[in-house]
Amino acid sequence: MQDKDFLGYFNQLHAGTPQQLITATNNIVNTLVATQAAPAQDTEDNKVIKRYLTGDLGEDMSADLNYTVKRLIRGLTSDNHAVKQGHFLATSAVLSRFKKPIDGLKLLKLITEETKTSKTMKQPEIHA
Repeated sequence: MQDKDFLGYFNQLHAGTPQQLITATNNIVNTLVATQAAPAQDTEDNKVIKRYLTGDLGEDMSADLNYTVKRLIRGLTSDNHAVKQGHFLATSAVLSRFKKPIDGLKLLKLITEETKTSKTMKQPEIHA
């Protein structure tokens, strides 16, 4: 699977029929499952790479899973309700499938940081 294909699945969450949203969600989850299931050989180079590719939302997370969770959480704060629906469906599926490697407290901290409001924000931004 190419990175371009994987990133395209996130764009498919923005609009479409319920079946298209389900398909995009399944593609995201299946890609993550495939990347989690294929561990790399433990050479010296891979040990260094692995250290930098671990996620900050949990010690056992891959970089792909970490990126996915962050992107989906940020998508939930969109002004567009169609985007929110797609991201909510995908977030639910990913969190359900990968609940063990994700640190719940770190996830809550991310959600809190992403949903902060400030006095300089306009009312629609605060509402979103």
